[in-house]
Amino acid sequence: MRIENVRNFPVAVAAIIFALPAAAEMTPLSEILTRPPDRIEVGYPWIRCAALYTGIERYAGVNLGPDLLESSRKAAERSLIFAAMLRVQKAEERGFGELDVQKQVDHAITEMEPIMLEYVDRFRANFAAQGSFMDGDQMSMQDYSLCAEMRSVVLGE
Repeated sequence: MRIENVRNFPVAVAAIIFALPAAAEMTPLSEILTRPPDRIEVGYPWIRCAALYTGIERYAGVNLGPDLLESSRKAAERSLIFAAMLRVQKAEERGFGELDVQKQVDHAITEMEPIMLEYVDRFRANFAAQGSFMDGDQMSMQDYSLCAEMRSVVLGE
């Protein structure tokens, strides 16, 4: 290997890295909800809402104030329970027998966590770029509105 090739190695590696596609952007919840029902995982929209509420709580924490913090926790908890109940119901309809609701809640929590971390990363980047964790983030704001509407219509909150 010639010396100039060794010197250019870091430049070549950097060129390859920057040529790779960026990590996939989150699909807006509004887009997911427009899919045919058989193209949406049972309970996923509710898990997504729980991830959003938990992400807000995780990122903003006590800065939300006690009432908003408690409201966010309850919304996340109810969303996860509702997702689990939908999955239990769907399994029974499909003839899979009765599922353990608590196991489904635990599974929903496990599924929610990486989505929540995506929201937290998004909030962190938003704050670094514009000084606000959600203002100006159209997707997160739309997701929040849709989740509030879903809770209002389905859960009466």
